[in-house]
Amino acid sequence: MLKSKAKPKRAEEDDDSFSDGQSYSSDGQSGYSYNDSQAGEFTIDGTVSSGSCSLDSFGEMLLRLEDNDESLSSLAINCKLTNAKRAKYVAQFLPDNTHLKKLRLTCGNKTSHRETFRKVISGLKDKSSVECIEIQDAVLNRESSNWLIPLFSRSRTLNQISFINCIFVGSGLSMILIALQHNRHLRHMNFYSCDWDEHNAETIAASLPFLNLHSLSLVDINIAGDAWPFLFEKIECLRNLIVLDLSQNKVDDGFIGYLAKSLTIQKSVSTLTLSSCGLDDQCAKELAKGLRKYSPLTKLNLSRNDQLSDKGVVYLKDLIKFNQSISELKVDGCGLSNRSLNAIESGLRYNNSFLKSFFSETTSQAIFGVVDSIENINIGESTRTIVEAVSFGSASSPSKEERDDDRRSRIKRMQRGQRSPRRPVDPGGRTPTASGKGNSPNNIAKSTRSLGTRKVLL
Repeated sequence: MLKSKAKPKRAEEDDDSFSDGQSYSSDGQSGYSYNDSQAGEFTIDGTVSSGSCSLDSFGEMLLRLEDNDESLSSLAINCKLTNAKRAKYVAQFLPDNTHLKKLRLTCGNKTSHRETFRKVISGLKDKSSVECIEIQDAVLNRESSNWLIPLFSRSRTLNQISFINCIFVGSGLSMILIALQHNRHLRHMNFYSCDWDEHNAETIAASLPFLNLHSLSLVDINIAGDAWPFLFEKIECLRNLIVLDLSQNKVDDGFIGYLAKSLTIQKSVSTLTLSSCGLDDQCAKELAKGLRKYSPLTKLNLSRNDQLSDKGVVYLKDLIKFNQSISELKVDGCGLSNRSLNAIESGLRYNNSFLKSFFSETTSQAIFGVVDSIENINIGESTRTIVEAVSFGSASSPSKEERDDDRRSRIKRMQRGQRSPRRPVDPGGRTPTASGKGNSPNNIAKSTRSLGTRKVLL
């Protein structure tokens, strides 16, 4: 039996306090956060109005739901601070709304909170347009999970589900995962700081092969060490998984070994996050060993691992040297010196640059020396500076008139039966062509002018 580490029960299980009044917004569209209490708050676009919440403000939100207002794209409801009667009004208009895309429900643990939660969920079902749902501070047992099954299993729009600070009791998690397995549109599943029973570590792992996920976040879930190998084995079945976030879980070098082996079999994860995982230098060694040939990886986040020191940078530099697909490596919050940061930056700049297609790393780093900014490298502009600063041992490319004259003279010589003079070869071994094509400095600049701006991030 796989076991998960027991986490202490939260002291606020019966707390009526409101965590925040955050509202979501999408593409500049407005989002509502509605909270109904004696000192209620009603938030539009993040602006909080203190004092009693008027019926007019609540009525305005209902009218926008009823009118299917396209500017209302997100809604946050705190079930601790609203009542079931008003939740029923909201639920009445949810099925016919086609513009609401994001919904966050902050639940509570009292009976009144749970009833409000149930009322809102009843309005979603399978006809809702909601694509992203976040459920926070909820106790999900058999009863409350049963409320979610129609929505999770039948929705044709739901593609992202997040559980934040939730407690799964009994068969609650199993019921939810079974429902999600019937949803062909789900692509993103996230668990943040959730508590569950011992057997649920095995339950979530066993469900993964039946989900078509593109991203998976298991953050601060504290699965016991002996459960990770089984979980990684099931992650191998997620052939379309691109983003994997395992932050805030205590790991060791053995964990890294299993993870690297799993990724090399899975072959699609391009973004890996191991932030605040207690990684040390030995973990960095195992990471470099296991991922140096894993070409799908482009972004690696190792931030806030304060046990990672300059000794581990040797392995990280080796990783980005041999795995040139890695273009972004985050190490902020680690115990690294400026010298180590510069070493990592040097490797990343090479991996991010088009120059690796033409030159060695040593030559590329010399070329980078003429670029003023190390944070933003504008390929089009910087290339012209690079070409002027670096001598390739050959003359500049001929103008259009010169090329035309040369072409006409060669045609005349061919008509007279004469051979064209041999073209000069520069010391670097490059032979300029009459058409001006090839790898001359000016043409390198021309061919890369459309690549835009790339960023080197630390």
